[in-house]
Amino acid sequence: MNNNHPLQDNPTTGMGFDKGIETFVTALREEGLDTAEPYKAGKAASISEPTVRFQGGMAALFKAFSIAQARGLPVLDVRVAYYSVGSQLGSWWEMTFAAQPSYNGPSYGSV
Repeated sequence: MNNNHPLQDNPTTGMGFDKGIETFVTALREEGLDTAEPYKAGKAASISEPTVRFQGGMAALFKAFSIAQARGLPVLDVRVAYYSVGSQLGSWWEMTFAAQPSYNGPSYGSV
């Protein structure tokens, strides 16, 4: 863990994130989206794709997707996930990205 990393999940705990997802997190945060728990996926990870979590309503979802599209980020999907803490139920959005930075979108062949 690098407490000097410029972007952190939680400034209180100093939990950072993997540099492999920094491009995605930076793009969203520069546009004012409050991200949390970004993950660079891998063999030891519990998820298989680079994923960024953020909270908010539908407006936050559309804002995040709009930012990603405008910056050419390789969005694979966006989903809502639910969590519980004690008797409280909450939700957040999860945006996953293609791991390859050279991703240019799906190829449909010549039309």
